[in-house]
Amino acid sequence: MKNSLVVLIIFFLGGCSFFQEKGPCTYKEVRFKARVEKIDTLGENAFDVYLSFNNSQLYKELQSLKALKQIEVMDSFFLKNNKIKPGIYYTGIVSETSDEHCRPFYISFNQGFK
Repeated sequence: MKNSLVVLIIFFLGGCSFFQEKGPCTYKEVRFKARVEKIDTLGENAFDVYLSFNNSQLYKELQSLKALKQIEVMDSFFLKNNKIKPGIYYTGIVSETSDEHCRPFYISFNQGFK
């Protein structure tokens, strides 16, 4: 029984060092403030909202809220319900990495969208 436990512990510790070298992606958390710059009409009662970020890798160009949050339906009700208009700000955290084998970022807004 003791030998099995020792083997199990050695296997576990060896496995941990293996996963640290090739394991999960490492992300850096960056707080951001994003401003609604414009709202584009995509079709009849379909919109997209573009944000500018003050921080993180997202600041380089305008970002589509629809793409960032994978929002299926962004209609006039969504805009009105969430009080979205040019000039308002959102805050949150973006977790980002430069590792090309990982998803580049995950984003979390402090404000919930309804």
